[in-house]
Amino acid sequence: MRKRIIIAFLTILILSISLVIFSSNMAFKLKMSLNANEAKYISLPYNNSYTDAESLRNRIMMAQGSGVTVYNWNGTQWQRWSGGGIGQVNFTIEPGIGYEVVSTSSVTNWNIVGSHNDNVAFSFQGLSTKFISLPYHTTLKNAAEMRNSILSEGANWVNLYRWTGSRWQRWSGGGIGQVNFTIEPGIAIEVNYYGDVSVWKPPHY
Repeated sequence: MRKRIIIAFLTILILSISLVIFSSNMAFKLKMSLNANEAKYISLPYNNSYTDAESLRNRIMMAQGSGVTVYNWNGTQWQRWSGGGIGQVNFTIEPGIGYEVVSTSSVTNWNIVGSHNDNVAFSFQGLSTKFISLPYHTTLKNAAEMRNSILSEGANWVNLYRWTGSRWQRWSGGGIGQVNFTIEPGIAIEVNYYGDVSVWKPPHY
């Protein structure tokens, strides 16, 4: 009897450890579509196969994209990459950062794969803007929850924006014209903020 109890305990312990390992390295696959000549702000898994703008552009081209351009907001200006040329920057892909992508043809078979990295965190200082990639398994359901989560860490004020493909939706706590938009896996969120937050980790399952 005692032996059975020990075996059962060890089984539960092994399963618990496996669950922790799985949750910290949770794998994701998301089918992303792009409309022709329409900007989309994308969110990538924190661990992914993209190293720079060129690798991201090439993958979209492989998914039948054409004339693909990718953009990165570095905090002060937009960096652009469409294959090379004067003024273009083959910027590094960083976990947690959202990117703008545009293709002159529609894309319907781009599969984004990757996994989560729980070591990725965000910081906010002063008055600035960031494009944030949220974990695909975040528990944040809408803009209000995301804004409140950042404010709870010490930010003075936060405005959130989501690009629908034709216009920006904005949430800064409510008011005329504001939309408490839904958080969707694969869609990056623009965060305009003021205040100092040393560490913010988007909550997730």
